[in-house]
Amino acid sequence: MKAIKLLFIIIFAISFSCTDKNNPLISSNDGIVIQGYLVADKPVNDIKITKPAPYTDQDAQTPISDADVIISRNREQYKLIANSEKKGYYYYPNDDLMVTAGDTFKLHVSYNNTISTAETIVPGKPKITFASRDTLWLYSSYYDNHSDSCQVTFKWETPGYSKAHYITFLDNTYSSHYSFSNTWELENSSFDDFWTMQSKTYNNLLFFNSKEGPLDFSVYNVNEEYLSFITSTQIIDNKLQEIKSNVHNGYGIFTALNSDSYTIYLKKANE
Repeated sequence: MKAIKLLFIIIFAISFSCTDKNNPLISSNDGIVIQGYLVADKPVNDIKITKPAPYTDQDAQTPISDADVIISRNREQYKLIANSEKKGYYYYPNDDLMVTAGDTFKLHVSYNNTISTAETIVPGKPKITFASRDTLWLYSSYYDNHSDSCQVTFKWETPGYSKAHYITFLDNTYSSHYSFSNTWELENSSFDDFWTMQSKTYNNLLFFNSKEGPLDFSVYNVNEEYLSFITSTQIIDNKLQEIKSNVHNGYGIFTALNSDSYTIYLKKANE
């Protein structure tokens, strides 16, 4: 979840960077912002509710911890509880609710005499079917590196889905330094745009002065509402586009994701 969390931060950094005074997203007193993510086969614990605020003034982004939050599936309703340790976050405290592919979830948030709603369907689970290598070698310097050991390809499929959109991460939490060629470096994670692709090749992965340990590749199947939301956060001609939201009577996103992961290992090379 570390990598996907980083993605959410990026998205909302973009979302609230607009400086148009007529954009309701920059008002700190109007409506609520929902950042709700359901991950298949995981408990429900990542529903965040805040008041709108510009990204340039994050101190003004006030968490809301006294909303009435309910998630429903079919005719069953589950009341979420405010997390006392993470302000603005809500979770389901019992173990009788798991997120499963194909489930339809509805979110109902009541706050300050206003009701906000959203709906999402949990997408199918992708399955990683191929990795070109299980080991990447660590060298003491850039000049000792061998290019043939710095490329890895992953392939996957989602049974029953002829069309799906994916985001991928390569997460190296053990390395003290790394370099990704032609990718976006973000601390310990690489974020790649979603595509209908079913393979991903990382070229020129250079690891040196690093610790041995696992390197996790993750692929997430995402929904159309997520696709619309993230593409609408792009800035074109220095202007933020109208942000697409599936939250009725509010702002933000409520969506579900399904994922698979594959672990390869960093090992010291015999130079």
